[in-house]
Amino acid sequence: MFKRLSIYITFVLTLSNCMDFAIAQTTAGAIESPVNIVRQLYRPYVTDLPPPDSLSLIAHVATPHLKLLILRDEACQAQTQGICRIDFDPIVAAQDFDFREKYPEFQEQKTRSGSLVTAKFRFANDAFYPEASVYYDFIFDGRRWLINDIRGKMSPESYDLVKILSEKF
Repeated sequence: MFKRLSIYITFVLTLSNCMDFAIAQTTAGAIESPVNIVRQLYRPYVTDLPPPDSLSLIAHVATPHLKLLILRDEACQAQTQGICRIDFDPIVAAQDFDFREKYPEFQEQKTRSGSLVTAKFRFANDAFYPEASVYYDFIFDGRRWLINDIRGKMSPESYDLVKILSEKF
């Protein structure tokens, strides 16, 4: 069982690294900005298609540490045939959602260690949390911008993706 899991993780990492390069660069070869990477994450959510697998989307533009945590959770889900550490979509800070506006509002600010992109949006279907903010912490690895952590705030609730994925199961 462990050997099969190791082969699966190796395959996913190899495939993921190939996709990382394609997502993180524009067709002209320029480095994609953090705010554009976040815009790309939200693009599937504003269509009429079923929502994507958010952890897989994040893994393609994540630091190796965050990607490893995501792969560990996906392996746990495959092994247990159920939910492990994440039971919501960290990109939209909810399980079910309906955006009031078509696109979230994005803001970027430089930090000492990289860049922080904030996505703010309002929900049309949730009286508990009518609005939310999702904070994407980016670092530059010398070649491209990568998501190092994602934190969400839906007053009074909040979450930190790295902390959740680092918990023992």
